[in-house]
Amino acid sequence: MTTAVRNPLLRTYLFDKVGFYPTPEQSIILDSGYRFNLVAGGEQAGKSLVASKYLLSRFADTEERG
Repeated sequence: MTTAVRNPLLRTYLFDKVGFYPTPEQSIILDSGYRFNLVAGGEQAGKSLVASKYLLSRFADTEERG
């Protein structure tokens, strides 16, 4: 189980550092609390870009020890 460290200021700081400013559509994916997300789109639609930013915004998440 993963415990999310949801800190919007940290995420904003990280995105500013890499020069990424999500669109409203990208924000829906980035704000998702689901463990698995399906992102569909055509060639050069930005799927990998959003996936990399999704991982960047969650690098501080920790695994809970039971």
